[in-house]
Amino acid sequence: MTQSLGPHTPKSGYRQRWMRQAGALMLRAPLTLVVLLVGSALLSIPAAAITALARISLGVDLPTAALLMDIFSVPAVVAPLVLATALLLKADLDQPSAWADLWPVIRSGTVVAFLINGVILLVTTLIFDNPEPGDSAQAVFPESGGIFFAIAFLGKSALQNALIVCSIYSPFLLAGMLCARVSRSEIRAMDLIFRRQNHAIHMEIFFTLVLLAILSLLMGPLGYFVLAYAAAWVYVATREVIGGISENGTPAPAPSRHTAAQPG
Repeated sequence: MTQSLGPHTPKSGYRQRWMRQAGALMLRAPLTLVVLLVGSALLSIPAAAITALARISLGVDLPTAALLMDIFSVPAVVAPLVLATALLLKADLDQPSAWADLWPVIRSGTVVAFLINGVILLVTTLIFDNPEPGDSAQAVFPESGGIFFAIAFLGKSALQNALIVCSIYSPFLLAGMLCARVSRSEIRAMDLIFRRQNHAIHMEIFFTLVLLAILSLLMGPLGYFVLAYAAAWVYVATREVIGGISENGTPAPAPSRHTAAQPG
């Protein structure tokens, strides 16, 4: 992906440019929405099963069930975020990603999500002796609605949290590792340099992702569209900050029928 490895200061007009480019890439890679929806739902099922078993067999209360759900479900949905980024990279720069490229990013992102999410949950539990049940608990034990709605709701809740906790480590973590083919420590080093040089832009990127996650929460099932847009937006931002590429790639034209009919 990279023209020259960053970090780079975004060119002027980056706000409007990133918004426009992210929307264009979503249209060129519509499977990102499917990957996020189906992937997060499927990967949340084991977490839901563990939590439901603990609640039914061990009789744990609803706040504890919510805690267990968040511990297991948030790291699990890092993989769909990485796969969605790979689809965006392919649609943008025609750069395919093999499993050998995806696995280190999934592994590193899962570890980061598990550790940071665990710390946040631990601190929250210590501060609030009896926290109220969160979205994840209501997803496992909904008062109304079917099981498919519950699992889809759980997947979206986990994606929102995963997007935020990975961005706490670095907003460029997943897209940067995959697109630039660099390690987690290299992304962290570039993130720290960029934060020192462009602190306001760094904070803007982080809080934009937080706002998109909150917006997805408020939009119910349509929040998956917001999360797909967030994945495209952070990919575009990472592409410019880490890779120095400020424009979307030009899609290869489809071969015409006349050209396809020509003998080899």
